[in-house]
Order: sequence, then C-alpha cells, then structure tokens
Amino acid sequence: MALFVSFVASLIIAQFLGLKAYAAILWIPILLVCFPFALRVIPVSFLRLTVVEGPPVKVRWRRNLTLFLSSWAGMTLYILAYGFIMGWGAFLTGSPDPEVRETVDMWSYPLAWASSAFIVRPDKSFVAVLGIVAANSYFYTLAVTLAFKVVHGILQRGRITELGISHRSIDEDDDDL
Repeated sequence: MALFVSFVASLIIAQFLGLKAYAAILWIPILLVCFPFALRVIPVSFLRLTVVEGPPVKVRWRRNLTLFLSSWAGMTLYILAYGFIMGWGAFLTGSPDPEVRETVDMWSYPLAWASSAFIVRPDKSFVAVLGIVAANSYFYTLAVTLAFKVVHGILQRGRITELGISHRSIDEDDDDL
C-alpha cells in the first residue's frame, strides 16, 4: 500500500514540476523520496497470524487477473525503460531526428492509429507519456495473455505430463562426467 501511495504521490509531484518525457530518469529519485514519507503517513496494522489446514484455494479468475495485471505492470515498466534507454542512446549517438522519433513512435501504437494525441513526443509530460505507454501496453498484454491461455489450455488438454525428473535414467548415450 505504501508503494502505491508513494507512486501516486511521485506522479503528482512530477506533474506539478512539469517533468518532461526526456527527463523521466529524474522521476526515480522523487519516487524514492516519497516512499519513506508514505510509510510514515499510512498506519501499519500488525497482521494476525492464523493457522490453516492447507493452502488457500485460488479461484481461476483471480489467477488470470494476477497474471494479467503483473504482465501489464511488467510490460509497462519494460517499455518505459527500453524507450528511455533507446531514445537517449539514439540521441547521444547523433542519430537524425527521424530515427529518434521512430524509436519512440513504436510504443505509441495501437492507440496512435485512433488519435494523434497518443503519439509519444519529447515535449509531453512524463505523466502523459506514462499514461500513453500504460494504455498501449494494455493491448499488448491482452494479446500475450490470450496467447498464453490458449497454449496453456492446449497443454492442459493432455492432462498427463511426465517430466521424468524423479530418477536418473542411464542410457548408452549418457556421458559419465
């Protein structure tokens, strides 16, 4: 909870400061400064420990939701890091402006097809770029999750999967190292 509160507070501060997309690395210290303050503001309740008989039963929709949300957050962070590193790398190596734009334009789709307001540009604020990237990565994650579930369903159809790791088989092709 404290991490979420510090994340939101750091985004508000970044928007208030007018942090642009090309200076996104400056957001990380803001997040790190907000985290200790969020720990002090949010009351921490001590958790009661309870003894249960077995592991909790996970519902299928919760597993799928956890898979989707963790993939979405991971893909958003990956796209931000990749775009920042490749964008600055193209700029520092002296690439022409169209190549620098191509580096960040690929993360503007599929929403950029609907409206030009969703194109990532260096003059946009960091919070706006984060929103654009998160919205676009939603669609990427949706496709990846659906592909994962289809493959998982195909593999589960067989029901019997033997890994054969319980004992070592000795064949004539095995090397004794």
